[in-house]
Amino acid sequence: MSDKFVNQAIGVLVLAFAFTPLLGAQRPAAVENAAQIIPLWPEGVPGAKPDAGPELAVDGRVSNVQVPTLTYFPAPPATSVGTAIIICPGGGYARLAFDKEGTDVAKRLNAIGVSAFVLKYRLSNMATLRRCRMCCDRFAWSARARWSSQ
Repeated sequence: MSDKFVNQAIGVLVLAFAFTPLLGAQRPAAVENAAQIIPLWPEGVPGAKPDAGPELAVDGRVSNVQVPTLTYFPAPPATSVGTAIIICPGGGYARLAFDKEGTDVAKRLNAIGVSAFVLKYRLSNMATLRRCRMCCDRFAWSARARWSSQ
């Protein structure tokens, strides 16, 4: 593997799964290597906010995700090794590096016969993160005060 590939994979949580039944299913040849988008909540996303605004995709980064999905990149049948991986692209608390740490990694894995699923997931908004940070800080302050007096 090249250093570039290793560098792209840093910060990406990769979970290996054996999706043998899914990979063994017969598919039409026309869509054999086309990426397929699979909604995680086809019946409706729990906790969805109707006024959250549109999803934004800029320079391969995705933000304001409202509908989580898995994008399936099947390995070519000629090189498939019968293994699949779920890729969770990173990018911080505001956006996902969907291309650089998601689809680009999936395509590299396809080249070595591994099918890949790229997860597009919702992120917390900054107000929620600030409240969480305040609670953590308060807990840490309280714990320090309690433990240092003993």
